[in-house]
Amino acid sequence: MKGVSAYNRNRFLARKIQTEPAASGYSEMRQSFSSALTVLMCMAALVLLIACFNVANLMIARAVSRQKEVAVRLAIGASRWQLLRQLLIESLVLSLAGGA
Repeated sequence: MKGVSAYNRNRFLARKIQTEPAASGYSEMRQSFSSALTVLMCMAALVLLIACFNVANLMIARAVSRQKEVAVRLAIGASRWQLLRQLLIESLVLSLAGGA
């Protein structure tokens, strides 16, 4: 083991850098792991899609539960633009808080 560590130390102290063109670099790794990385990327996309559906369902449930509040505000005299603006700002604040 001492011979290997001494070799690595000497190689490090020599400070030589070997460069290769990007087109030919790591082609063996790319070929051997490409299918596994594709499967992993598809799984991550599926989890993201499920999370998006979950958020959409939560927002729909929230809108249904606030239906009476919106009806009361319309009856009092709020315009549709005011209601839309309020709901959009609330959604924006919630999404920024969730993103943070």
